[in-house]
Amino acid sequence: MKRGIPLFIFLISIAVGSEKSPYFKIEGDHEIDCFPLKSSHSAVTITGSIADITLTQIYTNDGNKTIDATYLFPASSGAAVHGMMMKIGDRTIKAEIQEKTKARQAFEEAKNQKKSASLLTQKRPNLFSMEMATILPGDQLTLTLNYSEILKPNSGDYEFVIPTAIGPRYRERSTPPNSIEKHFLNEGQQTRTRFSVNVNLSSPLPIQKLACPSHEQSTITFKSKTSASLDLNEAEPDRDFIIRYQLSGQKILSGLLSHKGSEENTFLIQLEPPREIKPQDIPERDFIFVIDVSGSMKGFPLNLAKDLFRELAQELRPEDQFNILLFAGANKVLSGKSLQATDANVDRAINFLNSSDGTGGTRLLNALEEALELPHDHDHSRSLILISDGYIEAETEVFDLIKN
Repeated sequence: MKRGIPLFIFLISIAVGSEKSPYFKIEGDHEIDCFPLKSSHSAVTITGSIADITLTQIYTNDGNKTIDATYLFPASSGAAVHGMMMKIGDRTIKAEIQEKTKARQAFEEAKNQKKSASLLTQKRPNLFSMEMATILPGDQLTLTLNYSEILKPNSGDYEFVIPTAIGPRYRERSTPPNSIEKHFLNEGQQTRTRFSVNVNLSSPLPIQKLACPSHEQSTITFKSKTSASLDLNEAEPDRDFIIRYQLSGQKILSGLLSHKGSEENTFLIQLEPPREIKPQDIPERDFIFVIDVSGSMKGFPLNLAKDLFRELAQELRPEDQFNILLFAGANKVLSGKSLQATDANVDRAINFLNSSDGTGGTRLLNALEEALELPHDHDHSRSLILISDGYIEAETEVFDLIKN
């Protein structure tokens, strides 16, 4: 069966960090300090594992010129912006969701007429950009942004982060520093900006643990077994705000939250696995290792992939099954059906993998299609493990195959 088979991906690569904190980029040769952030407040409602955030920031044009600016708002790839409002003096501008080309045209028209305007677009899956035109000297700008994101547990803990500080960016020595670098806070440096956070957490399951490791001065109040609040007042934006909470217990837990709205009613069902899985609770497993042996894997990446397989194979139990599919321009399968995880079969698999030295193209889609068609003993829980350096085309087709 194709349904219900998890896919685990190991990428042989080095992760590159990205900008984290929202900030303004001033157009032209204006000094960045002429448009400083005065205050920032985040009102957060977390329901189970869904966070809804209202971010309110106040900026002031302290310069003597009218400026245009671009507001960059990095967020998680799962963040969804669903509201934006900007207030300048006695003028209030609310965001209206439009088709991209139409929205751009309306913004340019307002900008050419010297009207205050803003345009929020999504540059990448994790970066939103809002252009703002005609901010007059002395204008105080209050920006309210509404977004939500789904929190995913890591080792049983849910983590919610509000970026507050901008870290330095790498640049070549010959590259002059840009205006954004003036936002950096060196260790021990003071700032006049303050930020505050209010978090309300409600869960269909008992809250086992709640902490704020980044700001221990936060006030945590438990209202019941399933609800709590956290307040942080007047902190310096010298580090990210982080809270962690745990919902899992000693056994499988499930719960339901319902909400009655003005137009429709909603509910949230949440299930949590036990904090620790006992060996006797683990079903018999069947692992299909799909390993990239193409030309880009030649040398160190392929050697690393071989070492990784050896380590993973050591975790197999005698009652487990496994198979290997090597892919490049064509596919090679260790066995027509999954093998029992005996020492002899593991040694056979290692010799099979060692026979590859990295050559040819990278036809991942064909490899996954063949792996999904391999015979399956339904008494075993099957998982696909993909090991690759990530230099693969046909991403859209691969994602569609995984989803379906």
